[in-house]
Amino acid sequence: MKRIVFVFIISVLASNIYAQEKRVELAQTGLFPSGYSNAQVFINEDAKLQSVINNHRNRNENRKEIRGWRIRVYMGSGRNARDEANAVKSKIRNRYNEVEPHLVHHSPYFKVLVGDFRTRIEAESFRKKLKREYPNCYVVESEVLISNL
Repeated sequence: MKRIVFVFIISVLASNIYAQEKRVELAQTGLFPSGYSNAQVFINEDAKLQSVINNHRNRNENRKEIRGWRIRVYMGSGRNARDEANAVKSKIRNRYNEVEPHLVHHSPYFKVLVGDFRTRIEAESFRKKLKREYPNCYVVESEVLISNL
């Protein structure tokens, strides 16, 4: 007798769980049985949440740069470092039209970074082209211009 009652209780619980899962599934897909033709879903949203979302959206609309990848082809310091960096920059600009070289100064170093790549894979594939002429070039993570992507 105890076994029959136990099986009955388990079957009732299982059917209730199944029914709840079905209701959630139907509510999520928007497929309601004909008896639910006037069903409505109400979402109570906190005003602070909407404020955070709007703030995030506004900050991202005004951004000019995102995290991406560039290829460092030159880094030097000293008296002639600026002139050498400018020479490398103009040589790359003349030879490779598809990418933009950037001259960066982080004291005491002048660096020439090439390209604005969203992924490291894109940067690595272009680095293979540069490697013949600049064997010590390598890919670095950097802020890249959204307008050049």
